[in-house]
Order: sequence, then C-alpha cells, then structure tokens
Amino acid sequence: MRMGEKVIFMAAGIIGVMAIILLILAKMGVIGMLETTEVWEFTPESTAGYDIYKKNGCNNCHVAYKVGEWGVAPGLDGEGTRRTREWVAAYFARPSSVVGPKTLHNGRFATDFSEFTPGERDLLTAFLMSLKSLPGSPNYPKPPE
Repeated sequence: MRMGEKVIFMAAGIIGVMAIILLILAKMGVIGMLETTEVWEFTPESTAGYDIYKKNGCNNCHVAYKVGEWGVAPGLDGEGTRRTREWVAAYFARPSSVVGPKTLHNGRFATDFSEFTPGERDLLTAFLMSLKSLPGSPNYPKPPE
C-alpha cells in the first residue's frame, strides 16, 4: 500500500471509531445527541396553517420542522413555547406594532400579512403555536436574568 492510501484508511478508521464512541455515549445518556427537544402538535388548523406557510414561501427565509433556510430569518421551531397565542396573533395582524420598525415583515422585504384573511392569520397562528420546545432545547425560552 502507498503512503497516501495508508493515511486515508487510517483517517477513515479514526472517524469510524469516533462515531461509534459518540453513539455509545449518546445511548448511555452521557451526551444528548439523540434527545428529542422539539415537539410538533399536529391539528387540522396547524396543518392548514403549515400549508399557507409553504404556499407563501415562508420557508425560503424561516425554518420550521427543522426544514427551511437556516440563518436568513428567525427559526420558528419552538415559537409555540416562546410566545403566547396573543403575541403571535398581534404580530400577524400588524408586525410593526409588536416588534417595531426593525421587522422585515413590512411589505417590502416580506409580507406584512395584510393580504391574508383573518382566517388565514388564525391558521398561521395555530401553526406557530404547534411548534413546541422541551427543556434542553436551544429554542426553549431562557428565564429572565
């Protein structure tokens, strides 16, 4: 065997051994690699809200169900734990009244939701409220300091 082949086989072997060790540690509970930290509650309303979310291309900027564009806009997984139903409904009614002018949901960069019917906004609210987080998730709300 040539030197380059030996190096490649050795590197592959080291990576394989590390993966096995990580899997064993995860199964023993030493590291939280296999824990479920996001929970999604599927209801007819939240499913219809998800359809509106997809139809309007919200996943081009946001992440929900761990799917979408990472880093473009805030991830939505965990919103149902971080926010109240009233906050989300008020945001969909008029985003700038809730978070001020800093929102990109201003009708220029992203929708300001004015073209959505109240029923569609209710379904979007149900969808966001269905995206829950468990303690230990990076999406779980932090207590105030």
